[in-house]
Amino acid sequence: EYVNERTIGASLGEASIRSGVLASIAGLVLVMLFMLGYYRLAGVNAVVSIVLNLLILIALIALIPVALTLPGIAGLILTIGMGVDSNVLIFERIKEELARLQDSSPSQNTRAAVTAGFNRVWITIVDTHVTSLIAAAFLFQFGTSSIRGFATTLFARLRRGYSAATCRRGTPHRDEERRCQTSLTSSCKTTAK
Repeated sequence: EYVNERTIGASLGEASIRSGVLASIAGLVLVMLFMLGYYRLAGVNAVVSIVLNLLILIALIALIPVALTLPGIAGLILTIGMGVDSNVLIFERIKEELARLQDSSPSQNTRAAVTAGFNRVWITIVDTHVTSLIAAAFLFQFGTSSIRGFATTLFARLRRGYSAATCRRGTPHRDEERRCQTSLTSSCKTTAK
């Protein structure tokens, strides 16, 4: 029994995949430039987490026997966007906490701001992930085979996203605290002008 059947030429499918991969790479480069330009040194942490998240996601896709179709590539692009969203939420909350805790000593200030920033934004990140997991479940259950590829990519990304956010919570380390504080504070000052 056929679930779904489509016939296209080999060159059309190859061109579509190539375009999707190029769009993913261009999106990733633009996101990296934005994060590094806007958040400076703190953006390095975001870029590393997004790249590692993508590499792990691609490894999971290779592990699960799923064909990478255009909807699957769209899921990879969505992964970049969701990774940026989580990082922006975290960094903006940390900047708010740094502004609020200006009277403390610099090391206590940064440590407290990072802890409070993660604690306050955590529920928002969990909410977006759970909502997206529910959507992925419905897409997988009721979608065609290509939509199931998107749902699988989305599910794998969301599964990986929890541990990525948890890993980011451990940084910045003590030797990076001053640089992180300077980076986030200076980007806060430039946006306030």
